[in-house]
Amino acid sequence: RLGLHDGQHVVEIGAGYGGLSAAVQKATNVRYTIIDLPETLLYSTCFLAEQFPDKRIYVYQPGDDASAQDGFDIVLLPNYRSEFLATCDVAINTVSFPEMRRADLDGYIDLLSDRLRPGGFLMSVNYENHVDGKTVCDHLERRFDQFPNRTEQVAIADECGMDPLHVNFRPTTVCVHKRSMPPIVELRDVIAGHRVKTDLRQSLRHDLGDDAVVVDSAAAGHRDNRLDRP
Repeated sequence: RLGLHDGQHVVEIGAGYGGLSAAVQKATNVRYTIIDLPETLLYSTCFLAEQFPDKRIYVYQPGDDASAQDGFDIVLLPNYRSEFLATCDVAINTVSFPEMRRADLDGYIDLLSDRLRPGGFLMSVNYENHVDGKTVCDHLERRFDQFPNRTEQVAIADECGMDPLHVNFRPTTVCVHKRSMPPIVELRDVIAGHRVKTDLRQSLRHDLGDDAVVVDSAAAGHRDNRLDRP
């Protein structure tokens, strides 16, 4: 769905234990870089080493320079060495941008805008929490053009029966840096999973069974509940 091809370079900011990274690498033979907190890299390193015993995995060591990562299939960099990131084709962030301080978020936005090749893009999947008074999409707009844009996001939320201003709304936004033409991959296909044509409750009942009770947490006032949790 991301339109990846063998040999391309994918970077993920904040990969957790590495589950998405493993899924992408099993589907496509790409080079994968993870930038994360040092303590979290411990988990993703162990998980990915178990998943891909034949791949060459580089983990940053104090004193290494940027060239130390050359020739590796999987690269794990701590957040304080994010400047070592090589040129990439696709960048991904899921859920963690809203958790960052303004300076850290701006730093990643600038880094990814500079490192993405022409035609490359950032896929942001984040709740509409606020960072320093602005949503993540507001911050991304400084360096990226976004698909869908804010108006389209509201329309998608309406189609799903969700409140676009509610904390539970987590749009998938494809971001193309402003100096670039949109990527060749059909952007509508990338976000197809979020362009739901039927009511959200009907979709959930189809997945869970007719006896399922679906609660609209926004309408019920439970602002901390997240409908996408299993």
